[in-house]
Amino acid sequence: MLFKIGNSGRNIRFFQKVDTVDDQYDIRDIGIEHADGGIDSLVVGGSFYSLKKVIAEADEDARLSYQANLATAQCVTRPAVGSVDTQPVVNRAGETVEVEGL
Repeated sequence: MLFKIGNSGRNIRFFQKVDTVDDQYDIRDIGIEHADGGIDSLVVGGSFYSLKKVIAEADEDARLSYQANLATAQCVTRPAVGSVDTQPVVNRAGETVEVEGL
């Protein structure tokens, strides 16, 4: 992330990704980027295999949970448009209520 420092032409680099030749390694730096392109920074890097694996699994769990919630939300019954009969409808609290003349 880059954060601008006023009108000084400088940016704070906060865990900014550094390009590498080998994609196995993630290199991030923390420091200051000057207007002329110069950088003063400290670097943190590594391959982080286990961390990447945990994050990928958490992302997949979140995706599956989202899809399950979406499928559940789509199963809520709704009355037909133009119907004048009283029909049961499930509200957000999960209660079945009678709706007339929708």
